[in-house]
Amino acid sequence: MILYTPVQLELIFRREDEEKKYPETVEAYVNGVLAVIKRTGLREGYIERVLSTDPYDFLQPDLSPGTNVVFKAVACQNTPAADFRDRL
Repeated sequence: MILYTPVQLELIFRREDEEKKYPETVEAYVNGVLAVIKRTGLREGYIERVLSTDPYDFLQPDLSPGTNVVFKAVACQNTPAADFRDRL
């Protein structure tokens, strides 16, 4: 069977139990450049779109759409817990 459609395959062959486990798209920084990441798992996804005004960011091969990325935890410097630890 051949299916000719402009609709994404993820929408056609989606399973009911996989729906809405996590947000579908997330804005995150990849190598210092803001990008829209489409999540494929809890800590992984791929670049869907680059949100930058610098034309040289679009020439970087690691920022091209479809590139797999892995999320990692980053400690925030301006959290109340971080301020409390500085006072100890």
